[in-house]
Amino acid sequence: MPNLERYSLKGIVLQGELVTYPQLLDSFAKTADGKNLANITRFVERWKPATVNGQPYPNKEWQKLIGIDANDLYHHLTSAVLTRSFLEAARNPLPNWPGQIGSQVNQFTHDEERLLMLTATLHDWPEIKTGDIAQETKLTTGAKDDDRALMAIVAENFPELQYTELKAMIPMVIDVLQGTNPKLRAAFTAIENVGYVRTALVAWKKTEVYKDFLALELTNALRAYVTADFALDLPRLVDSATLYPGVHQFLNQRGAQITRIFAAINSERFTQPANEADQIPAAFEYRQKIHNRFASAKEKWQQFSNLAI
Repeated sequence: MPNLERYSLKGIVLQGELVTYPQLLDSFAKTADGKNLANITRFVERWKPATVNGQPYPNKEWQKLIGIDANDLYHHLTSAVLTRSFLEAARNPLPNWPGQIGSQVNQFTHDEERLLMLTATLHDWPEIKTGDIAQETKLTTGAKDDDRALMAIVAENFPELQYTELKAMIPMVIDVLQGTNPKLRAAFTAIENVGYVRTALVAWKKTEVYKDFLALELTNALRAYVTADFALDLPRLVDSATLYPGVHQFLNQRGAQITRIFAAINSERFTQPANEADQIPAAFEYRQKIHNRFASAKEKWQQFSNLAI
């Protein structure tokens, strides 16, 4: 049997064999439920324009534009990669990390590492029943009924012997998702925030690289998403940078890009209701919230980065 401690960041043992987290996701991808999840597109409700250049804009094209993280199945691959980086940084913090080394908050046992990696691999599988749910909604409602559906989904889609061993782990994953395990829930929230900000940086980059070819509706939509993410998710990430070495490392690596984007964003456009010109479906009340929080988010980033914006 594989050494469980050695492989906690790589996979889990089922029937005496190591199954890597990508292999676990690939097994699910081949099922009917996995294929249904792959057909769900993220960031649609508030940000994807219904039409581009007067023509309907398909979800598949939105996925191609944003990348793998816009696909509700395959964004779990990104989540697993980010979780592994987060845990590797916790094992070996860089010298410039200002947090407390050895803190119980950011030191994880091999069992906790395995549980976070497994959570990253299957946390949104219940969205085959609900569609994409924004993180903000999950944090306020808990989405507990959907988390409980995870057990049934695993039971329906994995062979009996594998399920027998998996089913002991699923309640622990649900504890993470519902906050019953507060240490790992806080860590996984930080990892998800890294993912959201990473996607925002990719989205903004697309508006720069393809600026001569990208339709105005798409440029507006991508930049609106980035503005909202910087107003809501980035401050949470900054707050957790002294708790988690991996968050601090990510922000330092992307700091110059974040600073440049902050300088380019004009949040005033969020004071206007949605209209046919910008094609962004986000409601006026939500736009107002983004605008109201943007200034404080920018100030928080400036304090963190010690750079003039």
